[in-house]
This record gives sequence, C-alpha cells and structure tokens, in this order.
Amino acid sequence: MEVEKTTDPTSFHGAYRMTPADFDELLVLVGPHIGKQITNFRDPVGVPERLGITLRPPQTPSDTTKT
Repeated sequence: MEVEKTTDPTSFHGAYRMTPADFDELLVLVGPHIGKQITNFRDPVGVPERLGITLRPPQTPSDTTKT
C-alpha cells in the first residue's frame, strides 16, 4: 500500500478515488476503530490494508473478463 501511494499517486487516485494525503487523513480518523488485536494464531490484516480493501470499488465479472 505504501509503495503504491509513493510510486504512482495517479494510479492510487484511480483505485481509491482520493489522494494519498486524503487517505492518510482518513486513516488517522478511523484507524483506531478498525484495528484488530494480535493473537497467537495469526497476525491481523494491517489497518491501511483493511481501509484500502474497504474503499476499493467491487469488481464485476465484466471488469475481470478479457476480450
């Protein structure tokens, strides 16, 4: 996620519909509320990844098929 924000901000904006700065601001606001506790079984998905998954628009079958 961090590499995507720094290497190509235009691509990041196309995927998440916001600038990297706006994403970071939103992360500061909601991050403490969406974080999960580390357990003995596995590490949780990171907060930036969790927010990124939530913000990405769902893909339809027509988006994934190649013509």
